[in-house]
Amino acid sequence: MRIVLKIFEEEAAEIEQIIESIQMENDLKRVMRNHLMDLCSYALPPPQIKTIFDIILLIMGKPVKWQNAREEIEKLNFVDNLRNHDISGLTRDQVISADDKISRDISFNSLKKINRAAAYLFLWADNILHLRFLQFKFEDNISEPLKTQRYLNECRLVINSKIYQLEKRQKKQD
Repeated sequence: MRIVLKIFEEEAAEIEQIIESIQMENDLKRVMRNHLMDLCSYALPPPQIKTIFDIILLIMGKPVKWQNAREEIEKLNFVDNLRNHDISGLTRDQVISADDKISRDISFNSLKKINRAAAYLFLWADNILHLRFLQFKFEDNISEPLKTQRYLNECRLVINSKIYQLEKRQKKQD
């Protein structure tokens, strides 16, 4: 039980750190409208930019196409939509798919050279994916002891039922 509690404490501390670092106000406030509009000018964006927006569209639950990304970017409330997006609906498959798209070649500094907004959006997306992974890990760690407890309770019921049947049979024989 102590091990389980220690895991929970570690997970909770890590989630707390991510939540602090994810304060989208910090990263998303740095996204300037003119930098976003520069992104819309691409008919075909550089691969790193396309990758970041593929990930953002996956997180938002939108079809992954550059045209959809451009439409989202053009919305005046694009950054607010990201800031207020509920990530609890992201499935493991979506998170894994999005995480698989992040290559080792993509970094904040490399993106910042191409477009400042994309660099900060990358930080946001990377933190969102990391947070959701931690949530899944935490849920898994919580569910295992609960499954074990349920199983033990079911075993107790079966054992008690068998004991009752045996006692009943014993009384009939006496």
